[in-house]
Amino acid sequence: MRDDPEIVVRAKPRGFEEIFQFFVKQFASGRLKPGDRLLPERDLAQALEVSRPSLREAMRAMALLGLIDIRPGQGTFVCPPNMTVLYEFFSIMLSFNPGFHQNAVLIRQAIECQAARTACRTARPEDFEAMRQALDELGRTEGDPEAWGEAEVAFHAAVVRATHDDVMIFVYESLMPLIRRDHEERRRIWWEAADGVPIMVARHRDVLEAIAAGDSHQAEERMHWHFRMPDEISSFLPEDVGGKGGESRGSARRSKASKRKPAGAKRRSPG
Repeated sequence: MRDDPEIVVRAKPRGFEEIFQFFVKQFASGRLKPGDRLLPERDLAQALEVSRPSLREAMRAMALLGLIDIRPGQGTFVCPPNMTVLYEFFSIMLSFNPGFHQNAVLIRQAIECQAARTACRTARPEDFEAMRQALDELGRTEGDPEAWGEAEVAFHAAVVRATHDDVMIFVYESLMPLIRRDHEERRRIWWEAADGVPIMVARHRDVLEAIAAGDSHQAEERMHWHFRMPDEISSFLPEDVGGKGGESRGSARRSKASKRKPAGAKRRSPG
C-alpha cells in the first residue's frame, strides 16, 4: 500500500464531472493503484484546486462504482476491480435495451472460441479437473434443466479460466448476467429437441478432448459448432416452441406412446 501517491495534475479539474474524469485517467494510467491511500479531503482539494463539495461529490460517485473505499477514521483507498458493479451495469443495460443482449452474445462467442484455442497451451491440471467435474455434472443432471444449466455455465467458465488471461476472464465474468440469459435461451432449444441434451453433453466432451489433446484448431472449431448447434436443432422443432418444424422431445415421446397397443389388446395370430 502506498500512502499519498503522487498525482500528476496537468490541467486543474473544476466541476464534479471534470474531477471524476481526472481520477478515472489516474486509475487508467496506473498512477493510482489498488491499495493506495489518497490524501485527506482538505489536502486533496487544495492539490487539485477544487472546492471540497465538488470533490466530495466525485468521491461519493467513485465509491458507488467501487473505485475507492472510504473508511471513516482510516482514509480513502483505491479498490481493486469490482466485478459486482459491472454485473449490475450489464443487468441494467439489458433491462433498458433488450437488443444489447444480442451484441453481448457475439462477444461471448468470440471470447469462448478464442479461450478454447488458448486453453490448449495454458490449461493446468486443476483446469482440466474443473472442466471434467462440470462435464460429469452435465451427465448426472440431464433430468433437471436448472441444475444442468448451472453445470453448463460452469463448464464454459472453466474453459475461459483455463486461459489464465486476466483481461479475458475479467471481460467474460463481467458479462455473466448476459451469458446466463444466453445459456437459458439455448437450453430451452436443446431441452425441447429429441435427444438434444445427450447430444450437447457429447459436444461438450468433444471440446474438452480437443483441449486435452492440445489441438487448438479442433478446440476452436468444436466450440464454434457448439454455438451453431441451436440453429440446427431448431430446424427439427415445431413452431410452437420456437422451432422451424419437426417434433419436440415431448411430442416425440407422446407420438411413440400413441403407437403402442393399448393394454389388454388382443395380438393378431399369424394367419
